[in-house]
Amino acid sequence: MSKMLPSIAAVDLFCGAGGKTHGFLKAGIPVVAGVDIDPTCEFAYTANNPGARFHRKSVNALTSDEVANWYPKGAIRVLIGCAPCQPFSTYSYRYRTVDRSRRERDNPWALLCSFGKLVRELRPEVVSAENVPELSLQKHTVYADFIAEMEGLGYYVVAKIVKCADYGVPQTRERLVVLASRFGSPDLIAPTHTPESYVTVRNAMSHLPTLAAGDEPPLGDPLHRSCRLSPLNMSRIRATPPGGGWQDWPQSLRLACHRRKSGKTYPSVYGRMSWDELAPTITTQSL
Repeated sequence: MSKMLPSIAAVDLFCGAGGKTHGFLKAGIPVVAGVDIDPTCEFAYTANNPGARFHRKSVNALTSDEVANWYPKGAIRVLIGCAPCQPFSTYSYRYRTVDRSRRERDNPWALLCSFGKLVRELRPEVVSAENVPELSLQKHTVYADFIAEMEGLGYYVVAKIVKCADYGVPQTRERLVVLASRFGSPDLIAPTHTPESYVTVRNAMSHLPTLAAGDEPPLGDPLHRSCRLSPLNMSRIRATPPGGGWQDWPQSLRLACHRRKSGKTYPSVYGRMSWDELAPTITTQSL
């Protein structure tokens, strides 16, 4: 008689609208709960991730007993913890004026410390985390402390900077992926794409119907829509070549902030993608 394998279940901290949860579900790993402080995430999270319950709460306020009760009894417990990346980004690190030691104690820097505290007290069998590559740099002591603590608890830890394009994502985006396991040394799956087979903007978008500014989405595709644009912004778009940005505009079309010295550090703002290349990282302010 074959031995029955134990079940597996995950809890997704900093779950947002549920992208990570959805990926775990598609990979066959049930997610029993997602935690986020933003109430606007709840509808998208629960609508797209059946079986996962949304908990509106700060991770700083979670207790290990509370999280432990969400897992089915006897299950292999996976704890997902992808803390907000803004405090670790290049921009945040360069332009925030408070001293570093204070930043790393205060929110949202403390979120990674709270995640580490839950790992220490809960001791899940598997830990999964991802963030911006800048987090791994030595200047971020919270990350070094987080890794050292897991290793001290007996976890096998693997941390790699991953090019998302290597896995079929049509963007230049890179992420720091951390996997920790109590069973043995984990590893990522091998890349599925090479530079010769990267998914380009054309591959990802050329099948979509053309829209004019302000067009309503086509029937059955509520995500494919176009914002209304002023005549000035239409002129700016027409003046932007593929792969170019606001630097290609005549002075009459440039914003006042772009004329300042500090504005020159944002070349991708108002950028136009190239059909046969990867897209830049799409931010929350892209629309």
